[in-house]
Amino acid sequence: MEQSIASFEFRPFYNVGSQILWRSIPTCFPTKGLFYPESLDEEEQQFASVLADATAQIDPVEEKKNRWSQYGDNETLEFCFKDIDIPISRFTSGDFPVWYGSNDQECSKAEVTYHRIRQANHELQYAKKENYISFEFAFCKAEIKSDKCIDIRHLTQSTMTNLLEDGPPYPFCNEFGSAAKSKEVQVLRSKSRRWQDGELWAVFAKDVILSSIVKAYWHVVIFKNGQVTICNNPVQFSNGWMSYV
Repeated sequence: MEQSIASFEFRPFYNVGSQILWRSIPTCFPTKGLFYPESLDEEEQQFASVLADATAQIDPVEEKKNRWSQYGDNETLEFCFKDIDIPISRFTSGDFPVWYGSNDQECSKAEVTYHRIRQANHELQYAKKENYISFEFAFCKAEIKSDKCIDIRHLTQSTMTNLLEDGPPYPFCNEFGSAAKSKEVQVLRSKSRRWQDGELWAVFAKDVILSSIVKAYWHVVIFKNGQVTICNNPVQFSNGWMSYV
């Protein structure tokens, strides 16, 4: 039996101090493999790749012409907090924005890869000539600071809550996030549902984020046959949890 969210006091707050988190943001480089390997030999595949790059209308040389996420750039927080259609995610039903970060890089990769697999599988289901979809991400190293943080990691282990529900949708977590925000909580510190021992941090207030700077890039490739690689390393999901193969 789930505990009523109305019974949570969301107190006491604790001061998180200065916390370093990792965040993965999609760049403008999702790409699709347009040819099945068996239909072209290796030389023909290389030629097709060069041709695709030459006609992609993306300038890889001129800085920032086709992408915002250069090394050392600050994350543009307006993409999360202002003038956007707010997506439904774990701790919001779309009524307010939430910025998410993870305590380590692998956790960040697992969180976003899970959802990109769902997206790619839907697209590839109807694709006739696409063998894979590749997504590139800017890796941001962020610093947050708040004195209105709630640590709910212990609650994720309770049979009275459903904070690790496997979604979307996330009806319990959506209601929990809405209640937390109404109680002036700025940060929720929770366990990750995608990476064992990882942490998912949900930030409701923009001012909590002191900085979020691009430090690296990484990519995930989802193949039509079900294979998934992160930076060319095979991964798999079992019951919602990611691991390297």
